Amino acid sequence: NMIEIETPRLFIRKLQENDRQDLFEILSNEQWCLDGGGYHAFQTMDEQFEIVFQKFLSKQIYAIVLKEEEKLIGIISISDSDWVDSARELGFGINPIYQKNGYCYEALKNVIAIWFQHTDAQMLTTSHYSFNTASQKLITKLGFVYEGAVHKTRHHSIYGQSDLMCYYLDW
Repeated sequence: NMIEIETPRLFIRKLQENDRQDLFEILSNEQWCLDGGGYHAFQTMDEQFEIVFQKFLSKQIYAIVLKEEEKLIGIISISDSDWVDSARELGFGINPIYQKNGYCYEALKNVIAIWFQHTDAQMLTTSHYSFNTASQKLITKLGFVYEGAVHKTRHHSIYGQSDLMCYYLDW
């Protein structure tokens, strides 16, 4: 069960049906999609978007909601690690309009602390593409330790073949 978290500026809760439009706003940003996952943005709220949205609803996806506007501004996912049994993989992203305001750090810091307190997982892993220096700064500020690079893991339409920079956080 996902615990709802409140910070001075944010509500952090499970993604909900009424988040559809705000999530589309994020997933229709081409640069955000390319930098975060190497995929192209959605152009319309079509059947493909609905499939992804329903998949997100079925997973452990936290919605980062700005209290002031009651608007979803980002997401945090915690999923099974592909590589380590006792770890979970952390993913995150924030709407570019709301970046550089400390929202993602505020949300992640709280989700990580609460999550480790209420699970038996011993470690979180996360990663970013080598060109994504904003994610690198955020990940290291949160205390993650650089583990190494997986070379040329994804083709980015601007940067070409890109390395995946990998980190872990022990609790």
